[in-house]
Amino acid sequence: MSTNDDGIEYVYTRFITRNGKRIYHQKGGLYKFPKRSKKSKS
Repeated sequence: MSTNDDGIEYVYTRFITRNGKRIYHQKGGLYKFPKRSKKSKS
């Protein structure tokens, strides 16, 4: 799991969750997720 300084996590997964529904992607890929950690800019 790699994290950017833009506060976005890039996760490689075949499953993504949208609106509480789990969607399966056969090809899979990198999806952008907002960082769930505390917002901190150093």
